[in-house]
Amino acid sequence: MKSLFFPLLILIASADIVQAQVDTLRFKSILSDSAKALEAKRDYRGAAEIYSALVKKYPDDNDLKIQFAQVLSWSGNLDSALAVYREVLSSEPNSFDALLGYATVSSWKGEYEISLKLLKGLLFQHPSNVEVLVAAARVSFWVGDLANAVKYASRIIELDHSQKDALLILAQAYEKDLNFKSSSEYVERLLRLDPDNETAKRLSSALQNEFLDKLSLGFYDENFGPANRYSNKIVSLFFDRRISYPLEVFGEIDSRDIFGSKDFAGAVGGSYKFSDVFSVYGDFLYGPNSSTAQRERGTIELNYRIFGPLSVTGSYQYLQFAGNAVRVLSPAISYYFSSNDWIMLRAYFGNSNTGGSSTSFVARANIEMTPDFQSQFGGFHGAELYRLFSQSYLTVSANGGFITGKYRFYRNYVLELDMSYTRWSSSPWKWSYAGTLNFLYQW
Repeated sequence: MKSLFFPLLILIASADIVQAQVDTLRFKSILSDSAKALEAKRDYRGAAEIYSALVKKYPDDNDLKIQFAQVLSWSGNLDSALAVYREVLSSEPNSFDALLGYATVSSWKGEYEISLKLLKGLLFQHPSNVEVLVAAARVSFWVGDLANAVKYASRIIELDHSQKDALLILAQAYEKDLNFKSSSEYVERLLRLDPDNETAKRLSSALQNEFLDKLSLGFYDENFGPANRYSNKIVSLFFDRRISYPLEVFGEIDSRDIFGSKDFAGAVGGSYKFSDVFSVYGDFLYGPNSSTAQRERGTIELNYRIFGPLSVTGSYQYLQFAGNAVRVLSPAISYYFSSNDWIMLRAYFGNSNTGGSSTSFVARANIEMTPDFQSQFGGFHGAELYRLFSQSYLTVSANGGFITGKYRFYRNYVLELDMSYTRWSSSPWKWSYAGTLNFLYQW
């Protein structure tokens, strides 16, 4: 009997140990599932609190630490995420998930050199890993290394021709490199796979107007009445050249009959885009010595997408005429129903060195009737500073509306007609109407 007692005791003890292990695993599994449920709801802070408790209870479980670091990074706590990844790498220096996570979070912090070094090391060991290739392509694109971005993304397409991230990176990289044909090909491939991809739709819309050179011939006619003698006319030839992705230069020659002054004028200028958010624009108009001819203009513009379809724009413009300087601050808010369908409300707050000031508002909407035809219409109230060619009548107020039609044919050709009517409340004339016809060739 005694000989059976000890084996039975050992068996009971073993069963207790096994049951304890099962209970521990069940406890860990329940909490992990709870954290994952919070992740699915994008409650990353709540998930991080659960993982934090688990990591304290199981300090040697590197898989838990990696999950903890991920939700920390998704919640925006990048430094803490990197600290957890470093802790994992101190005990497991070749951990694939920890190295990739560290590289990814480093790139989000703007530490691109560190990120690329880690990603290249991972690619040396895993040259066909799509996840690493996507990360390397994306970071290369962010730092402006378009050649490597294309190289990595092209390698992904060789492995998986429908990989969406790679298609988007290729479209964006080729667009930055001014290879608009290749960019269009990849963005259309992406939209066939993912028609609701907002980034791809915006890029596809932008590419419709992306060309290296633009040449336009325009005719403007403005008539005033009653009880005045003015009928303004301008024939203009305009050329725009895209030098690089951020830099454009242009020149214009005008034959003008404005407020009784028949003359010729020329303009030169350019724009520079520091980023997708910040850009500057400037031009100089030279002609006879009158308020309608001599002009220097500089514009600073900020454009920021708040969330989804809503974006805000702000610009500051300085105009110098003969003996008159005008400053205009212009905020705007836009809502995009699609990449080519939107509404916008813009305000203009202007003042001059002679003491004049103005406040104006413009509302406009753009509708894509067909892929080749767009219509724009709207109304305005206040000083017509932004439309009147003289641009010096800050104290003159008006109300009016406009409608524009733009038709594209054979891709390289655009015909645009703009019509406007203005009702003046403080001027020598009561009303005016104007029309502009532009023919554009772009290549």
